[in-house]
Amino acid sequence: MKAAIYARYSTELQSADSIGDQFRVCERLAARHGFTVGKRFSDAAITGGTAERPGYQELLRGARAKEFKIILAEDTSRLWRSLPEQWRAVAELLDAGLHIVTQDIDTRSENFKILLSMHGAMADMYRDQIAYRTRRGLEGKARSGKPTGGRAFGYIAARDSATGQREIHTDQAGTVRLIFQWYAEGKSPRWIAGELNRRGVPSPGASWNRTSERLNSKRKRGWVSTAIHGDRKRGTGILNNRAYIGEIVWNRSTWKRSVADSKQRRWELNDDSVLVKHHEERLRIFPQDLWDAVRRGSGKLRVRAQTFVPR
Repeated sequence: MKAAIYARYSTELQSADSIGDQFRVCERLAARHGFTVGKRFSDAAITGGTAERPGYQELLRGARAKEFKIILAEDTSRLWRSLPEQWRAVAELLDAGLHIVTQDIDTRSENFKILLSMHGAMADMYRDQIAYRTRRGLEGKARSGKPTGGRAFGYIAARDSATGQREIHTDQAGTVRLIFQWYAEGKSPRWIAGELNRRGVPSPGASWNRTSERLNSKRKRGWVSTAIHGDRKRGTGILNNRAYIGEIVWNRSTWKRSVADSKQRRWELNDDSVLVKHHEERLRIFPQDLWDAVRRGSGKLRVRAQTFVPR
């Protein structure tokens, strides 16, 4: 009987060798059952909580074209970590006369639904537990005044600094002070972006090596006005970053993942009661009166921000 193998791992922190290891396990499984492996499909560094995986979609297309009769995987969590997608796909595959065989599940057996329900629920719950534990750990760090990761223009991320703490990036901090000074003098974000590009000042994220080619190309286009004015409600953008006056805020917002597809998310602003705040004067990039002038939007107050020396 002709079979296809599917393998997947979730994050870039896992080894790419994982795909080869899973293929080897599935080939042994095929030999044990007397299957002939024809095709191999895989997805690297993609969560099983979404169906939007290139290799997975190619697998489904092959199944619909009746290119094989059996789908082999190391375990069902490689195929799915979302119960809605699991049962949708299983129903489609069984209706088409295909079966799924893993080390512990075989849909050709009479009791497979009970086992598949248990394994599917555990896989789905495991994904939620990872998110919960990660967030719990970040909250603990935030409440202790420790860095919680991430990058911000004007600073060296904790993981990249010699001290293991977030530090001021001298060149970028100078650009930040210039942006605030210009804005306080009445210059628009569009004018500021154009002037920075004219001077050849690297934009935020220009040196970051992102996995997405779209994001990489976007960053290389230079400064845009939205990077400067951002969204005051969300606290995004250069002009809304309270870290520049030493105020560190964690848990400002939350991304809620869709139950049906973890790749779909919606942004929610958190209530002030759940924010974790602390002050680090050493991270201040410019004096308070410049920040206040920008908050008021006066466009009149001139502050000699370029000469400010952070502590």
